[in-house]
Amino acid sequence: ALRNGKREEFILEIGPRTRGGHVAWASNSDLPFVVAPEFVRLVDTSLVDRSALVLDPASLTRLEIDAGKIHYTFERNGDALVRSDGAPLPHLSGAIEEALRTLEPVAALHVGAATANEGFATPTLRLRVTQKDASGRAQTFVVEFGRSTLYQGHDAYFVRSSSQNAVFVVERRNVDALLDLL
Repeated sequence: ALRNGKREEFILEIGPRTRGGHVAWASNSDLPFVVAPEFVRLVDTSLVDRSALVLDPASLTRLEIDAGKIHYTFERNGDALVRSDGAPLPHLSGAIEEALRTLEPVAALHVGAATANEGFATPTLRLRVTQKDASGRAQTFVVEFGRSTLYQGHDAYFVRSSSQNAVFVVERRNVDALLDLL
């Protein structure tokens, strides 16, 4: 914080919920105050990089989708992902690309191996993704969606990627939108 034009460090403690947010105390003040719930979510969200889980459908060269007994494989053909078995379902590939754009993680929960209660032993959805990176090289990784959960009052799924040793959450409605297409 700046006080009288000088930088001053302080410790911020965030306490229980109250009307309008959370009670908070700063080490440079004697009075408690209220911070907005959005601020608490911001400072409570892990700084682990979530970009490894952001899918860019335009860079995909191959996509395998497994959801229970359902399996689809798509490959890039010009501007579109098309089913590799030749099934004439052009509307499906466009809708899947749109659904993939919404699968951004909301937050990183923890670094390290998944825990048993996160549901990755029998994932709800598994994507094997091959996409070109910025230099044009193909990279393949797996994104798995575990069980559903409640995160900060919102329905979500646990999610992880083989390219990063961390567990994240993604909004349930976005995953369900993709599952509904299958």
